[in-house]
Amino acid sequence: MKLTFEKPENGWLPIKFQNEDFRLEFTSSKTPENPIKQFCSNLIQSAKGTDTITIFNTEPELYLFKINQKKNEFNFEIIHHEKPKREVSVYNEKGTFEEIFLPLFRAIKKFSTIDFKSSDWEKIDSHKIEKLDKVIAEEKAIRN
Repeated sequence: MKLTFEKPENGWLPIKFQNEDFRLEFTSSKTPENPIKQFCSNLIQSAKGTDTITIFNTEPELYLFKINQKKNEFNFEIIHHEKPKREVSVYNEKGTFEEIFLPLFRAIKKFSTIDFKSSDWEKIDSHKIEKLDKVIAEEKAIRN
């Protein structure tokens, strides 16, 4: 599983997701809420066992990234939300922390290293990245 947040431009973020038999590409807006900041916060919460949903606005439609955990199994689902109120699950995968969670974490980490103009997109706060790093390290220690 691989998720890539590419270099944003003019308030739009190209996103690529792929797995062995599935590929999805879309461009998300930074309004009304920055989805990358939300996704980073949600990863912190998901690692602790809280179910989360991140909204990526493609105007007028949405993609929802849902993460939940039951015991030692993570579930990652991508839902395409069309208006009015039509939701279609386009991807759903269950797996371990290493199979599901770590690829999502790596996508955020890689995005935090991309150089772009502040007018194009807001950078993730370095304290938030440090907190995510700490949570991941703690989870890895628990699982080993």
